[in-house]
Amino acid sequence: MRFMVLIMAAGLLSACATTAEPDMASDEMPDAAGPRYVDQGEVGRPDPDDLVCRYESPTGTRMRERICRTQAEWDAIQEAGQDRLRHRQATGYQRY
Repeated sequence: MRFMVLIMAAGLLSACATTAEPDMASDEMPDAAGPRYVDQGEVGRPDPDDLVCRYESPTGTRMRERICRTQAEWDAIQEAGQDRLRHRQATGYQRY
């Protein structure tokens, strides 16, 4: 009985280990006026309207998730982080 439970558990876990398919099917092409999908490792600077997808691990988990935002949004997030760091360094890391 225990052996049967182990085989069923292994089957269920192996079914969950498949990779996720991209949002767009391979035969679908994005329209020319819409945003272009750019993967994290592509060479060159994407346009501000291009969707850039990155894999990030949220705090508290080892699971990576795909996060897609426009290049302008990624730039705004980076600039906000740099502004917070500059402010913290200028004020000596005071508590608010």
